[in-house]
Amino acid sequence: MQLTPECLVALKYSEFWENSENPSLLSFFEYRLHNNLEQKEKEHSRYKKEVETIIEYHDKTCETGKIALQLLKKFQSDKKSREVNQFWELQAKRRNLISEFKLCESEVKLCEEKEKLNEKKQNEIRGQICIEQSQLVLDTAKETRSQYVILQKTVTKRRLLNELSEKTYNEDDRYDKKTKLCNEGDGNEGYDEKHILSEIQEIIEDEENNPFLAPKDDVDNSDYNYDYSKDDVENSDIMKM
Repeated sequence: MQLTPECLVALKYSEFWENSENPSLLSFFEYRLHNNLEQKEKEHSRYKKEVETIIEYHDKTCETGKIALQLLKKFQSDKKSREVNQFWELQAKRRNLISEFKLCESEVKLCEEKEKLNEKKQNEIRGQICIEQSQLVLDTAKETRSQYVILQKTVTKRRLLNELSEKTYNEDDRYDKKTKLCNEGDGNEGYDEKHILSEIQEIIEDEENNPFLAPKDDVDNSDYNYDYSKDDVENSDIMKM
């Protein structure tokens, strides 16, 4: 369209009108689609205002004025046309898709943030596990070393006790051998004193119980005063016969 300089300045979307040979409501919406298209009622109002501005700056008899008047007359019918309705239906679907896309995008970002947070927590947990495992290894090493020291002390103690016991046994063995040699060389010097006392006690008891070993005072005097000479005479006579 051929527009006057004053009209181009007054128009808000002069680029569209200047580059369009056959402008229409639908073509205006398609142009606006690439320049931040807004709600249907608002876009309709913008289109009508643009057409009225062109009529204001151009004579109704010129070609540009005639085109503008024709667009204004068709405005009510054009905005109810099937093409325009389909356009807005597509825009509604497009907005829904954009909303869903933004929602999905926000969910994806949220999931990514959660994953980062989970990864951070997992790293912290792994670090804590590594620390605990390292501490467990150190504690186990300390415990093993302590047990080894205790075992070493026990083995050393047993070895010393065995050496002491063996030494004591050897000394006792030498003492027994020495005692035996003394007994063999000195006769009864090494004889058990308790055994000697028990034998003496038995002898004393035998003397008390044996009448032949009793004292003279306890035996009848007639037995001791018996004349054995008579027996000797009788025995001699018998032998002569």
